[in-house]
Amino acid sequence: MNYKALFLISLAANVGVGFYALRKSTAALEGLRKGKSSDPETLIASSAVKGAESAVTNKVIKRFNWESVESPDYKQYIANLRSVGCPEETIRDILRADVIKLYEEKKKQVRKEAPQFEYWKGDDFIREVGREAWMKMISLNEERDALLRALGIEPDYSKEAAKNSMALDWLLDFLGEQKKAQVLRMRRELEDRLEMREPGSLDPDAITRLLKETDDAIERLLTPEEALQYELTLSPTANTLRSQLSAFEPTRQEFVALFKLRKAYEEGLPTVNPNELSAAERRAVRETAEKQWLDQVRQLLGPQRYADYELAMDSAYQQMYGIAHQADLGAAEAKQAYHMRQLAEEQAARIRDDPSLTPEQRGAALAGIRQETEKSIHAVLGEKGWEQFNRGANNHWLDLIKPRSAAQPAAVPPP
Repeated sequence: MNYKALFLISLAANVGVGFYALRKSTAALEGLRKGKSSDPETLIASSAVKGAESAVTNKVIKRFNWESVESPDYKQYIANLRSVGCPEETIRDILRADVIKLYEEKKKQVRKEAPQFEYWKGDDFIREVGREAWMKMISLNEERDALLRALGIEPDYSKEAAKNSMALDWLLDFLGEQKKAQVLRMRRELEDRLEMREPGSLDPDAITRLLKETDDAIERLLTPEEALQYELTLSPTANTLRSQLSAFEPTRQEFVALFKLRKAYEEGLPTVNPNELSAAERRAVRETAEKQWLDQVRQLLGPQRYADYELAMDSAYQQMYGIAHQADLGAAEAKQAYHMRQLAEEQAARIRDDPSLTPEQRGAALAGIRQETEKSIHAVLGEKGWEQFNRGANNHWLDLIKPRSAAQPAAVPPP
C-alpha cells in the first residue's frame, strides 16, 4: 500500500471542503459586484460576503506538497508528519515502508557487485562464492531492523516473509523488477494455497496440477529466453541435475543440453498406475527408460566426456570429489585419490584370495596396503584434505581393507 498517497488523498479531501466554500463565496461576491444576484441567501449574506472579500483577496494559500514534509533525517521526518496531522499508525506505516525500500536498494547493490549465480554449477552458490554477499545482506537486514526499532517501529516480519526469501529474490535478478515481482507473487500464492489447505484435501495429482498451473502462468509471462533460464535456475529437473552432475563439472552448454534432454525424457515417461504392475514389471520399465536416457547422454557427450560422466556417477568418486572440493582442490586431485582407492581395493582382494598365505601373513599384507594407501592419499590431498578425509565415514572403506588397531596411529606423509 502507498501510505504517502493515502495520506495525501485524505489531506486533499479536507482541504477541498475549504476550497469549495471559498469558491462559493467568491462567486457570490462577483454576483453582487455586477448587481445580478437574485439568490436570497446571497442577498441576506451580502455583508458577510463583503467581509469575506478582503479575506479572499488578502489571504495567501500555501499549496501542500510532500517535499515540504520529507526529510533525510527520520526523526525530523516524523516530526514533520505529526505537524500536518498525520495519524501515528500511518506515520509508522510510511516510515517502515521507506526504511525497507532504502535497504532493499542497498541489498540490490550488494548483489550487483557480487558473483552471479551460475546455474550449471553445484548447489553451493550461496554457501561458497556468494557467501560474502549473503552475509552482507543479512547484516543489512539487521541494520534495517535496528533503525526501525530506534524510531519506535517494530519490524513487520510477516510482510518481509511475504516477499519471499532473499535467496529466491537474488536468483531471479535476471528478470526485470516488474516481472520478478509478478513471479514472486505467483509463487507466494501457490505456497499459500498449499499451506492453507485442509489435511488430505489435495491428493498428489491435485498438487501436481497446481504446480503445473503456476509454472504455465509464469511461462506465459516470460519471454522464451527468460522462461528457459527460470527453469534452469529453479525447476526440480535442474536442481536434480546440479546435484548429480557436480563431480562431472559440466560446461554451461553441456548443462543446458543435458537439461533439455532430461526434461524431454521426464515428459516422455509413460504414466503407469503402480497397482497395475508387479514390482518386477515396474523395475523393468524404469531400467528400460534409464537405458534410453544413458544412450542419449552418450551420443550427446561423445566418448571422452561420457567416460567423465560415468566416473562422476560413481559414489566412491563423488565422495573423494567432495573431500577435495572442501579442501579447495580440484578434480585432478580427486581422481588421483580415487584411483589410489581402486588400486588398494584390488590389491586387498588378491591378498584375501591367495590361499598360500597364512592368516598372519594375510593380516600383515593388508595392514601394509592400508598404511601405504594412507600415505599416498595424505600426500595428494595435503593437510586440509587429509583432515576432511578423516571426517565421518569418508575413510571407512580403509577399515574394510584392514581395521586399524587401537595402538596404530594414522599414517603421515614422508618428509
